[in-house]
Amino acid sequence: MSANINTLGYRPDFDSQSIILTKKFAKSASIVGSKDYNTLCRLRRDYPDYKVVVREIAKKEGKKNTHKNLTYQAMKVYIETTITEAEAQAKALTELDNAKILGKGQTCGAYLFVRDWFLKKYTNYYTTANAEEMPA
Repeated sequence: MSANINTLGYRPDFDSQSIILTKKFAKSASIVGSKDYNTLCRLRRDYPDYKVVVREIAKKEGKKNTHKNLTYQAMKVYIETTITEAEAQAKALTELDNAKILGKGQTCGAYLFVRDWFLKKYTNYYTTANAEEMPA
């Protein structure tokens, strides 16, 4: 049975000549006299020319919450500011209220239903005046 970096907490990398540590193992090895400290000392003795590196986990860039500030109130304010005609504005606000009511019966949740409806209906929400408020 071979152990990997997740179970041991370290792995010598022969290609880059480094000893790769997990964050948890590195923290534990920083305590003098601990089992992990002694293990790291043994690894340093076995591989004296290798550098010690804490493993970095690549984070996905596409997982940003771009709808962070898109609340029901923000939707209402957007409709009120972009639609100037009173009758059309009242109709749009009624549609928003109806979407909220319809969303309560959806399995994905009321907010997700209303958010998706809003973004489909108002496709230029992030490209207009809200562009400077959009999270980076």
